[in-house]
Amino acid sequence: MKYVFTILCLIGCLAEGALAQEDAYIINQQGSITIMPYYQRWSVRDNFDFSEFSTSVSLYVPAGREWSLLLRGLPASVNGDVTRLSAFTDTQLGLSYHVENPDIVFTLGVNLPTGKKELTQDEFGTSIILSNSVFNLQVPNFGQGLNISPGLVYATPLSDDLVLGLGISYQYKGSYKTLANYDDYNPGDEVVVTGGFDVRLEEATNLSADIVVTTYGTDKLGSDDVLSPSTKIAVNAQLLKGLGSDMLTLFGQFLLKGTSKFTVGNLMIDEVDKIEPNRFDLQGRYAARLSERFIMALIVEGRLYESTEVNFAGKNMFGVGFDSDILLSKSLTLPVKMKYQTGALKDGTTLSSVSGGVGLMVKF
Repeated sequence: MKYVFTILCLIGCLAEGALAQEDAYIINQQGSITIMPYYQRWSVRDNFDFSEFSTSVSLYVPAGREWSLLLRGLPASVNGDVTRLSAFTDTQLGLSYHVENPDIVFTLGVNLPTGKKELTQDEFGTSIILSNSVFNLQVPNFGQGLNISPGLVYATPLSDDLVLGLGISYQYKGSYKTLANYDDYNPGDEVVVTGGFDVRLEEATNLSADIVVTTYGTDKLGSDDVLSPSTKIAVNAQLLKGLGSDMLTLFGQFLLKGTSKFTVGNLMIDEVDKIEPNRFDLQGRYAARLSERFIMALIVEGRLYESTEVNFAGKNMFGVGFDSDILLSKSLTLPVKMKYQTGALKDGTTLSSVSGGVGLMVKF
C-alpha cells in the first residue's frame, strides 16, 4: 500500500464527493457519521454584511477492503444584506472501488438534484454573490441538475521512493431551471485529466505534486449557446513532514484560466476580461498531538488573485485559524474549526470574515 498517498491526492482532484481518506488504507475500514454545523460571516467595507449557516451531514460506509460509499447532504441558510435563502442543497454520492494489484481505483460521483432551484430574480442575485470564490463558502450554490462523474486513477512505482499517478474522469452535467419562468440551463460536460507524483525525501518527509487539466463543453440556455468556458489548469504541490507525533503540511496551488467566450446576439465572442481571474493559494498547517485525546492544528493561508476589470479581481486574502479533534471515546470525536480572514481589493475595499463550527463524528 505504498502508493496510497498518490492515489488519494488524484482522487481528490478528479471527483468531488469521492473518497479521500488519509488513512492506512484507501478504503478506510471504519464507517462514520459526521454532523458539522458551520457559520460564516462576511463584511465588505463595513457597510455590507451577510452570513451563511450550514450543517454538513455525511455518512461513510466501507464494504470490505475494496468498496466504499460516501453520502453527503448540506442544508444551509443565508441572511444579511442580501435576499434570504434557506433550503436543502443537492445530495452528493461517492463510490470507490479499489483494485490492489495493480493499484487502480474506480470512482463514481453523483450529484442528486435535491436542492433549491427556480429562484426568483432577487434570490438569483444572492446566489451570484455566494458563488464568488473570494468568499469560499461551504455552500456556494443550492441546486443544480443531475451530475454523474465516473473516474479512474492508477498509480505505479518508478523506484522505492517515487510513485507516479494518472487519472481521468468525465463529468456529465444535466440541465436544470435556474430562474423561474426561464428556459432550462444546461452546463457543458467536463473532462478532467490529472497526473502527479509522490516522492519520499527522507523517512518522515514526503513531497507530492500534480497537474489537473479541466476542459468544458458549451453552456446552453434552452437551445441557445450562452457560454464557452476556457480550459482551466491547476498545479498543486504539498510537503508533509512528520515531527515526532506532530505533522507539518505546506500546500500551494496555482489556478490558471484563459479567456472564455459568451453569446452576444448570434455570435460567440471573447470576454473583454476574464470572469475567473488566475489565483495562487498557499497554506501552512501544523498539527500537534497535545495528548492522547486532543489534536490541534494551527493554519495560516493566503489567496492572491490576478488583477482584472471584473468585480473582486486583484484581491489579496489572508487567513489564520485552527482546527482540532477532541476524542471523547474510541467511537466519538468532536471536530472544532475556527478561522479569521481579511483582505482588500485593488480599489482599497476591505473584506473580512469570521467562521467556525463544532461538530460530532460517530465511528462504527
